[in-house]
Amino acid sequence: MNALADLQAAFKFIEQHGSAIEKCRLSVLLGNRLPESDVAIHELVRLQREDGGCAPFWAADTSSVDATCYWLAQCEQLGVAGNEACIQRALEFLSANQRSSGLIEEDDTLVNVAPPWARPGDLEAQLYLTANAGFWLCHFDHDSDRAALACHFLRTKVNGSGFLPTFLHANWLAAGLFFRVGELTAADGLFVYLQRQLATLEPSQLAWLLTTLCVAGVSSQHVLVLDGLRKLSGMQLADGRWASEDGEWQDVHTTLEVIRATLWVTSPSEQSSEQDFVQRRSLGR
Repeated sequence: MNALADLQAAFKFIEQHGSAIEKCRLSVLLGNRLPESDVAIHELVRLQREDGGCAPFWAADTSSVDATCYWLAQCEQLGVAGNEACIQRALEFLSANQRSSGLIEEDDTLVNVAPPWARPGDLEAQLYLTANAGFWLCHFDHDSDRAALACHFLRTKVNGSGFLPTFLHANWLAAGLFFRVGELTAADGLFVYLQRQLATLEPSQLAWLLTTLCVAGVSSQHVLVLDGLRKLSGMQLADGRWASEDGEWQDVHTTLEVIRATLWVTSPSEQSSEQDFVQRRSLGR
């Protein structure tokens, strides 16, 4: 797999436009844990609310499952360990929003302010938040009963066409969760579906997909990963960034995730031959 067009330009873009936390994320990605990283982690922890959750941009005075998942993703990229108190409090917040069925959603009080992807009572939002929260519950606590319960709920909602009838990103989060807990048949089905969707994805979506598979422990040589990164290679802009569909304010985040995916694929870790066989078989390669 060839490297992307110009990683040096991407590094320069982060240095010029990134926040302190984003610059430290780059440093950690490059294997350089600097004193500034601890400062960035401290600043990130300060965003956590008393209940362990984090506030979303659409409701600044409350805690949100979606915002807490995004916060956990940033913690992971800064190398914060799962046994840290702040992580445990965040996982407890996510667990408190889980129903006995395994479903995870925002508090009912947010129904009038939550955007479509987080609206309580809406199945598409429920599937997305269950996949997202379940993924992070599993990542930071691999033996989590809560993650297993979320996984069970999601499996019951996969439709006859082999995917979850919700936002596309819920499908790659669910695929990562299924893979991580060893539900390879369920993961394979979503990998096949996602392979068919690659041509429709924006850079930020591709970057999120690839980083999810990276965190989940999928082989860096999986055909879905290689094809996704190959598509990204033609999407870099002249100033070194990859554009986010959410707007310029998220371009640094997207570029960081592309850098991570690129470094992962070009410096692959050892994968078991059995795991690689299962992954390639699932896509007929």
